Amino acid sequence: MVRNLIAIIVLAAMAVFPSHSPLQAQPPVEQKTSSQANKEELKKEAALNLFRLKRSIEKDGFYNARIALNIWHSSALTAGTFDQALYDQLKVQLYEKAMADSLSCYQYFMQLKDYNNAKTCMLIWRSHAKEIDRYDPSGYQKLQEGLEDLKKK
Repeated sequence: MVRNLIAIIVLAAMAVFPSHSPLQAQPPVEQKTSSQANKEELKKEAALNLFRLKRSIEKDGFYNARIALNIWHSSALTAGTFDQALYDQLKVQLYEKAMADSLSCYQYFMQLKDYNNAKTCMLIWRSHAKEIDRYDPSGYQKLQEGLEDLKKK
């Protein structure tokens, strides 16, 4: 009986004061939807991959850095944060470092009078130079002449 009386009072109060009803829907609590959280997570991942790429270009060899470039490219596209100009800049930076490494490799093996390894380094230099449009035929010709001189000795 007491329950019925309480129920009648609550219903009467709801009829008189509808805006104060305890059954009225509460304003939505601001929560991130799963898609917003996913987008933020993808952006964080892309930023982390960019950091790893820059570190890899600085410290690692060509192939590790090239893989890091591909990983960042993919994650940045997925996150919607890809910047083509930055990609091109990092790719050029990567290939210029690889060209310098290949040239020092060539010079090292020339000092050792190791024709085959010097030639391999020269061909890698040419390949990397062509990839970023920095190929210099006269520079390549000088490297070939050095190899020919080594072969004659």
